[in-house]
Amino acid sequence: MADTAKKKKNSGIFIIIAAFALMTVITLLTGTAKVKWTDSLELAQQEAIKNNKPVLAFFYTKTGDELAQSNRMAIETLTSPDIARYVNKNFNPVRLDRDKNTKIANVYDVKRVPTMVIITADGKFNMRLEGFISEVEFYSRTGNALKQLATRQGDSQEK
Repeated sequence: MADTAKKKKNSGIFIIIAAFALMTVITLLTGTAKVKWTDSLELAQQEAIKNNKPVLAFFYTKTGDELAQSNRMAIETLTSPDIARYVNKNFNPVRLDRDKNTKIANVYDVKRVPTMVIITADGKFNMRLEGFISEVEFYSRTGNALKQLATRQGDSQEK
């Protein structure tokens, strides 16, 4: 009888350990990846010069009528582990509160939020994405911008 109780206890412990291990593996595989944001355009541009990747500036707001759209973009698109890995691989991401960075917002003609601006390492405007965009649209539009930048770099190296 004692052996049966001991076996049940051991199998229960095994099930708990196996469940915990499975949850850990699922978490790692589904991704806990997050966009590695900086809050400084200057730092993002310094990194862009070092690693030859453009800056992806995400302008948002914490107040007003545009808050809901900023939050929706941040929650529905930018928290996706796949998007996070893509952004971290291809860009130097910076998050800028438009209301606190009005000079920078004006330079890149940010009229509404959320707005994403792709900027070259030397600060030149490349592309603007305004309003909420889905993951599919995000991949499509940023992918096109990356192709355009690669083409320009190739053209300038041939000259």
